[in-house]
Amino acid sequence: MGDYKGLSHPDAAAGERDGRRQARFLAEAAHDLRQPLQALQFMIQSLARQSHDSDTAVLVRGMQGAADCLQDMFETVVELCRLEGGLRQPARTALAIGPLCERALDAVRQSDIAGARRFAVSVADAIVLSDEVLLAKLVSNLLLNAAAGSAEAVLEVAGSCRDRTYELRISTACMSTAAALRQRAFIELKSSDACRPVPPQALGLATLDRYAYCLGHPLDARLGEDHRLVLTLLLPLAEPGARTCASS
Repeated sequence: MGDYKGLSHPDAAAGERDGRRQARFLAEAAHDLRQPLQALQFMIQSLARQSHDSDTAVLVRGMQGAADCLQDMFETVVELCRLEGGLRQPARTALAIGPLCERALDAVRQSDIAGARRFAVSVADAIVLSDEVLLAKLVSNLLLNAAAGSAEAVLEVAGSCRDRTYELRISTACMSTAAALRQRAFIELKSSDACRPVPPQALGLATLDRYAYCLGHPLDARLGEDHRLVLTLLLPLAEPGARTCASS
């Protein structure tokens, strides 16, 4: 679905309806892909149970990993289509952003891409209004994208309140020139995620931008002159006295 803020009210309403119809169609049509995708998974699982020489075994493991990534992306596309088509509504509740960020950071620290990266964390806790499951996915994948820039990068994570908004800022203190050029190509040309270094277990920025849109959380990505990638997510603060949901 597009951004219809610049259109007149009738045109914006028509564009919104068309976008929802298209998203519903994609959500329903995507289910037709489940059978061939499941058949591929069954075939690879059958191959994995057989005896192979070392080279073939490595190839089969690679095929399994690729099929798993394909399955994850398929489920993500279906979920986004259901959200954008209005078939699913985000379960917005009051939740503490501090513990959610800490859990996401722990997952990144334990991931394969953590390497020698250092983490500078300054996240003020606050009660925000969002869907806990979708927000956790969004924050975790933003962290993975930022961490994928350079093995020597310092990952800075900061969160603070401003008016009735919580600003979560994720940035790299430095990036390699090659990585910075790929990031700039994505951000300025709005090209596909294929042009930038995204770890296999992470969703790309284009997909995350759609999650943020569905949640109503503005997401900004920009690259400074010092090769510093900055991702900023704006979250609405919950009303004072709001009861938080039980965190998982």
